Amino acid sequence: MEVVVERAAGLDVHKRTVVATVHTPEVRETRTYGTMTEELRELGRWLEGLGVTHVAMESTGPYWRPVYNILEEFGFELLVCNAQHIKAVPGRKTDVHDSAWLCDLLRHGLLRPSFVPSREQREIRELVRYRRTLIRERARELNRIQKVLEGANIKLASVATEVLGVSGRQILEAMVAGEHDARVLAAMAKGRLKRKQADLERALAGRVGAHQRLLLREMLGHIDELDARIERLSREIEERMRPFEEALGWLDTIPGIARRGAEEVIAEIGVDMDRFPSAAHLASWAGLCPGHDESAGKRRSGRTRKGNPWLRAEVPSKGVETAKAVYPPLGCLLNPGPGSPERRVTAMDQRTTSASLSSSPTWEGLHEWLRDAIQQLLQEALEAEVTELLGRIRYQRQPAVDGPGGYRNGHGKPRKLTTPLGTITLRRPRVRGLEERFESRILPLFARRTKEISALLPELYLHGLAEGDFDLALRGLLGEEAPLSSRTVARLKERWQAEWEAWRVQRLDGLQVVYLWVDGVYVKAGLERERAALLIAVAGLADGRKVVVAVTPGYRESVESWSAVLRDLRERGMNAPRLVIGDGHLGIWGALRNVWPGAEEQRCWNHKVVNVLEELPRQRQAAAKSMLRAVAYAPTEAEAERKRKAFETWCSRHGYGKAAETLARDWERMVTFYRYPKEHWVHLRTTNVVESPLAALRLRTDAAKRFKKVERATAVIWKMLMVAQQRFRRLNAPGLLAKVYEGARFQDGVEVKGEEVAA
Repeated sequence: MEVVVERAAGLDVHKRTVVATVHTPEVRETRTYGTMTEELRELGRWLEGLGVTHVAMESTGPYWRPVYNILEEFGFELLVCNAQHIKAVPGRKTDVHDSAWLCDLLRHGLLRPSFVPSREQREIRELVRYRRTLIRERARELNRIQKVLEGANIKLASVATEVLGVSGRQILEAMVAGEHDARVLAAMAKGRLKRKQADLERALAGRVGAHQRLLLREMLGHIDELDARIERLSREIEERMRPFEEALGWLDTIPGIARRGAEEVIAEIGVDMDRFPSAAHLASWAGLCPGHDESAGKRRSGRTRKGNPWLRAEVPSKGVETAKAVYPPLGCLLNPGPGSPERRVTAMDQRTTSASLSSSPTWEGLHEWLRDAIQQLLQEALEAEVTELLGRIRYQRQPAVDGPGGYRNGHGKPRKLTTPLGTITLRRPRVRGLEERFESRILPLFARRTKEISALLPELYLHGLAEGDFDLALRGLLGEEAPLSSRTVARLKERWQAEWEAWRVQRLDGLQVVYLWVDGVYVKAGLERERAALLIAVAGLADGRKVVVAVTPGYRESVESWSAVLRDLRERGMNAPRLVIGDGHLGIWGALRNVWPGAEEQRCWNHKVVNVLEELPRQRQAAAKSMLRAVAYAPTEAEAERKRKAFETWCSRHGYGKAAETLARDWERMVTFYRYPKEHWVHLRTTNVVESPLAALRLRTDAAKRFKKVERATAVIWKMLMVAQQRFRRLNAPGLLAKVYEGARFQDGVEVKGEEVAA
């Protein structure tokens, strides 16, 4: 064959070594070099000394890049080739043979180089691609926030167009800070979202737990960090894009491509179109045109190549004619194949058939299509579970030696499973020959509904769905075969009533109670004229656990009602807590002095802040709230006192004396937490420990008139608290809890010795 390149070199590039074969009229030699910078420079000097003019290498992952960067400094004609184009003849394969094969192909002009942009464009490309990666990560983090909100039954995305807009961000930050009142949250809406006040209140009436607030706080912080990184990268990219301002302006005029999209297009293909013989070549290089595989007059496949995934993701499928007129190469990317100009031809377009169209969902049949898809997916998951257990697929023979035991034995009878998408039918695979009985992790024995459906029953009942309406409502939602009925709820109610009656007399001798949070929720029963208060107490134990110890109906939150609750706890064996945290209602504090006069008192800062803000005009509340937060979160009691006086001075200057008086009222009870470990302050400042589980119960009493007696409502609310108790987060620093229980003293969150206390 004709020799096209007289002085050629082929490189077989690996992570740690580079095997180089040189062929010139004077010599043919092979050497191996390392991939460190100095070793690559030595390779370049050797090639330069032999008069090599062209160097070829495979595009082996990222390992070719340092070799290319170093050899580029020596002025060689470098070719980076697709490994698929240079496969050697089958036979012996070594690194030396590979480098020699590359050298021979290069000498005879049989290599087709890949497009490698200039060093400046490669640097821009790395910056732009990393920015795109961060943008995708931000989108994933936003989806995670939406999942957390859905888990808390917060439907903010159903009302607000942008969850992280100005209003949405303020609402989320308030949730993280512990605000749970839907009305207060909805009042933070701004702009056009104010018109949806009623819908927003319904959307925000969810149950945000302590762990969900932690997740939201971390996710919002991550998004802020990503935004800062993206902004820094964008500034650097903008500076490097200044020489291409004219081309950016052209691309920006194409519908669907904004400034950032134009930067990504230029980073991938540059502005010099001479490197592509035609616009069709550019479309082929990007992997946006149909594949071509034909033999004997038959077209076998139209799959596209992988091409450039960064460019494929950015190029939109609209504005084709405008794109052709403004920037012809990009116009070909938008419409590289025949057919309608508004349709971008990709591999999926080529594979579309009438069969696939007939199986596509429609709006009218979307629910049935989703239910069938879930049913098929779960059945496949059950089969895959058995395959993983046995270590072999269906119909595969069992190994004769050292093979896992067990074998498939058909399927069980069809079972109905009720899910949020409806009732589906599954057949559980049967397995025989195992030492232990096979228990499916996906579909346990006797399970007839998912845990979401089980949790839905008390939720709907508490919301006001009558027993007789369950059959009609749930069968309409979950299908005619749903194993639910009004009797299902009636049995649940009877069982909960019996469980609550047994629970309320259990002994509490084994609990080492350190802290006690108290609060009340009001219920209006149908046959009773007065609203009854359910008095609830949650204890923080010396081992870090939080447990519900009292759910008792009483007459409002009077001293007599709370005294009865505390006496009952004492008679059941509970010790006197070191600290009791509650709101400003006088009943609990009077009862505490009657029953446990030695217990210290801490008022809830959340309630205090709300009471103070009510004495201020709306336009002053934002500034006042930040000042009050600074008071509550001061590092020492003296600093809190100083910030309180600063707030009082501010109120006096603006004529809000009542707000200052409200803050000063019961001040000693507001700062009691400073005499306890600093690690526990987050739990002791507020009654969030008991407020959070009750968030889903408040403001729902209008529907509770179906309860004939308050005890019926108490049993349902108690059951929901028992479910929530399983998800309670433990108290911080459990080792310090034991010290507090033993009587250790603290000052400004730090433990002090006996002589220091006396001093």
